[in-house]
Amino acid sequence: MKKIYICAVLGMMFASCSSEEETTNNVVGKEYSVNEVVPTDWMDVMEEIQLTCVDVASYKDVNGLIDEVESIALSNSSFKTLYSVNYDSPVEGEVSYVMQTEEEDVIDKMNYSTTAKQYLKELIVEKKTWSVQPDQNKNLSKSEIHLLNGLLDKHDPDDDWNKNKPLAVAYGYQSSIGKAIVMGVIVSEFEKVNKIK
Repeated sequence: MKKIYICAVLGMMFASCSSEEETTNNVVGKEYSVNEVVPTDWMDVMEEIQLTCVDVASYKDVNGLIDEVESIALSNSSFKTLYSVNYDSPVEGEVSYVMQTEEEDVIDKMNYSTTAKQYLKELIVEKKTWSVQPDQNKNLSKSEIHLLNGLLDKHDPDDDWNKNKPLAVAYGYQSSIGKAIVMGVIVSEFEKVNKIK
């Protein structure tokens, strides 16, 4: 009786093995598409929010500016995918600091490596191009590379982008991508504070 049971089990195992082989053979040559999750480009999200803010004629004060930009950002579905628990709202003092302090002084006090600060100074202060791309520099963290590549993608020496926006983005990025986006839009809209309609 035990021999019959063992033979039956072995027979089922061989049958299952051969059916798996057949299935595998039938799959060879077929193509399947897989949906990839494409990460949201945070710089594009910043531009979307900026375009929405263009319709705002003026802001009563800096706090009104911060509130309005945050409100617009939080209504943007792409921003919500980037919004993180690390996000904290910019305050008036931070905006004033970025707008009124020498760029080099702001960069020196940021929480980045010496190498990242050098990259920021070359791009923002000296308006130079980098001889070594960030992804090829082993002295930079992944986070710093992400920031620097984002700034480089938007860098145009003849564009308004280069007034205070890259500095504000780098400043905000120390906390979170969400804060970098909001800070970038805030400084772009700063000239509308107290503007007469």
